[in-house]
Amino acid sequence: MSELLELKKIDNSYFKDKNSVIVIGFFDGVHLGHKRIIEACVKRAKKINGASIVLTFNKPPLNVIKSEMHKKLIISYEEKIKIIDSLGVDFIVTANFGSDFFMLKPGQFCEDILIGKFYVREIFVGSGFRFGFKAEGNVSFL
Repeated sequence: MSELLELKKIDNSYFKDKNSVIVIGFFDGVHLGHKRIIEACVKRAKKINGASIVLTFNKPPLNVIKSEMHKKLIISYEEKIKIIDSLGVDFIVTANFGSDFFMLKPGQFCEDILIGKFYVREIFVGSGFRFGFKAEGNVSFL
């Protein structure tokens, strides 16, 4: 069973010695492509004797950015967590996607979150992955 954590409540040393492998996304619907990338993260973490982490969000980023219910959910947050948990992930970390979070520049997100909180060794994302303020960060940036 996965340990469910809130990003804002994680002490900066919590993941320090966990050899973290992380996958990042909203994962609405947790479709086959989502499952494959999460399973790849879990497999890699096991291979390097690390911890697999899914970093996801409590609501669709687009709904916060556009300040409206722009994107309707395919499944509930609770159902998403159940499905992700069933994939054998060690940790599911939920970020409260509010205005303070979406204002993070890509470099700040990498330094403060990926390195500062997770001490990340490897990152799994989809090919179209974008992050940071105004979606300025991408796979090449990572």
